[in-house]
Amino acid sequence: MTRTAEAAPPSHVTKRAAREPATGEATAAAPAGLEDYKKLVLVRIARQPRRATGLRGSAVIGLRIAGNGRVAELNVQRSSGSPRLDAVAVAHVRRAAPFPPPPDGISVTVVVTVESVG
Repeated sequence: MTRTAEAAPPSHVTKRAAREPATGEATAAAPAGLEDYKKLVLVRIARQPRRATGLRGSAVIGLRIAGNGRVAELNVQRSSGSPRLDAVAVAHVRRAAPFPPPPDGISVTVVVTVESVG
């Protein structure tokens, strides 16, 4: 069974999310609307049906969401050590797409840990 994990609600999703600044743009604290959007993405990922894998472990998946809400990039940032489990984690995140467009049509990066408990 695959699940996602997080430090803040929902309790089973671990996340690290950040807006990608445009070229030459200073990095500043993310506006509240952007943080709410990231939480929405994580909740949507967490609500995806979980698939039984027979494996235990976790993979860290990074995704970049384009201004139109489609996934522009999706990759394994830290492998579980099992190519099969990594593929299941990527598929789990991919099933949540497309997402609503981000605030102001910006590109948003979200990192989520997907755990498999068997």
